[in-house]
Amino acid sequence: MGAARMTIQTRLRKIRRACPSTPNVRSRRIRFYFLIYFLGAALAGCNDPYLSPPGPDDEGSPGQKVCYEFTDGSRGKCTPDLRPVFSNYVVKRGQVYWMETNTGYDTSCYLGALTFFFEVDLWRCLKSETGGIELIETRKLVNVAAYSPAFQSLQATEPTHVKWQQEQFANYAKDNNAVYFKDEKIDGADPSEFSIIFPFGDDEMWKDFSVAQSGKSLFFKWNLIEDFELSKFRVLSPVRCPEHGLSCVENFDDLKNYRTHHGVLGRVGDDVVLLQSHDIVRFPDMASPDMFMFMTRYKAYLYTHKKFYELSGDYKKELREMNVVFYENY
Repeated sequence: MGAARMTIQTRLRKIRRACPSTPNVRSRRIRFYFLIYFLGAALAGCNDPYLSPPGPDDEGSPGQKVCYEFTDGSRGKCTPDLRPVFSNYVVKRGQVYWMETNTGYDTSCYLGALTFFFEVDLWRCLKSETGGIELIETRKLVNVAAYSPAFQSLQATEPTHVKWQQEQFANYAKDNNAVYFKDEKIDGADPSEFSIIFPFGDDEMWKDFSVAQSGKSLFFKWNLIEDFELSKFRVLSPVRCPEHGLSCVENFDDLKNYRTHHGVLGRVGDDVVLLQSHDIVRFPDMASPDMFMFMTRYKAYLYTHKKFYELSGDYKKELREMNVVFYENY
């Protein structure tokens, strides 16, 4: 048996020496992939699926429109008879939904043979027309409530509201039983006395802060704000130079667009308060007479009680000891 095995191995070695160019299975597969790649590039003109699609007068304009609809997470065909109510609210089979849409071009079919590498639906690509570019519409519907004639928008009461304030009104709705922020029911809100307020003025820096009032209760979007005196909130404006041996903030004037990126720091009495678009975080007894804040593109910092802190980057913010090395280098 051993001699027979040695004989077979010897013959295989002789064959390999005689035919050194014979590829193994892996090399043949690699060559096949490269062949497909170069053929696809030649057929497609080296188009990239993420490039902007051709213009309407160019060869390869959109051949067909494709629509996908996700209702409460379940994918199905797009409903042809959706009835708009107002804003993003639509009615489908007697139910009100908050609908968000996204429209874009799928150019992966335009790649010819390269569709093999991008794992697209080859059969769908074969059926597509005019260069294989498709206009894709995706709808996301989330159920809000049963429809009734009482379902209505919260209209802006003042014609002087600026654009971002008017857009905030479009995110709210109410019926006889409840108030809604987009697709979320606002628990504890009374529709008969609910109103949208702008306690910080009309500066665009506050556009992501949706504040409403129902009786004596305040809400950030759909969240109830407890034990917070909004009228006593005082904003801390960022300083350019924190001193105390630290460098001044570079590109200080360009950071105004990041003013609310980290949230808005301020004080209420003896507490430091951080306003975020989704929540309010209170740091009890952290305020001091010498307090100030400063910020970079990456972090917000606070000086209080003769000590430097930084806001954590977590969803639920915390005050941590300042990382001076990070500040000086970034």
